[in-house]
Amino acid sequence: MHVSESEISKVFDDLISGSTSREDVSGYAHNLFTHMDGDGTLIVDPISSTRAVREAIVYLLGVDIQEPPGEYLHSVENFISARRTLGL
Repeated sequence: MHVSESEISKVFDDLISGSTSREDVSGYAHNLFTHMDGDGTLIVDPISSTRAVREAIVYLLGVDIQEPPGEYLHSVENFISARRTLGL
């Protein structure tokens, strides 16, 4: 499976704008994570962004966590900050 830095960047765009639900983003990240660690078939383009993309996938896994129920743990500001930190 292939994933590009620009694809992950778009996922952050969609998450921040609210055009894609947190649950859908988390599910997408889970699918990528399965290929990343499960069978090792995730290929990142460009290869130089592999670390940032892998870290982004792990972050995106948890964007739908609620604590307490009904309140999301992460805010939109957290998404923006994470994206900036990851350099995406």
